[in-house]
Amino acid sequence: MDQYNENHASLKDIEQILFRALQQTFSRILYQLLVNLDQHLAESRDKRRFELYDKRKISLETTLGNVSFVRNYYWDRKSQGACFPA
Repeated sequence: MDQYNENHASLKDIEQILFRALQQTFSRILYQLLVNLDQHLAESRDKRRFELYDKRKISLETTLGNVSFVRNYYWDRKSQGACFPA
């Protein structure tokens, strides 16, 4: 039977290709979700309390792979410290 399948991907190869494609797709979705969440926090924060201080690159190691994005970093006027507000 193998003589007929020499030029074709095995089921395992197809599964691995599909799994990598899904990882990449969901990684991009997670990236976009995190960027949108950070933007929502920036727009809805208490601007009298939290002042934009810096933008920092964040890297998260996930089951989908490494996801990196730039996140807003704020100065908290109340506690007099820098933070990522939740």
